[in-house]
Amino acid sequence: MAVSFVLHDRDGPARNGSTGVEPCGRNVLMSGQPETNQLEQRLVELETRLTFQEQALGELNEALSETRLEAAANAALLRRLFEDIKLTRGDFGGDAASEPPPPHY
Repeated sequence: MAVSFVLHDRDGPARNGSTGVEPCGRNVLMSGQPETNQLEQRLVELETRLTFQEQALGELNEALSETRLEAAANAALLRRLFEDIKLTRGDFGGDAASEPPPPHY
């Protein structure tokens, strides 16, 4: 839920319009102690959420970095395996069209 502040000038109406209420929020006047406690509780709750989200974002960033390193290592391994397969095929005949005919012809 959004919290809006309505500030009244001594000589005029509220700064946000004639009604003194934000369209999507609730009217909170800074004159009483209960409203201040509610604001402090809300602020603490938002700070707690922000801290949790920052921690989660850090963990996700670390996991993503590890995954990228692992993917790069796997790609390098796959390239080496393909090269080894190409070399192995060359030793055992590989492509028959590129070989000379047998000696008995």
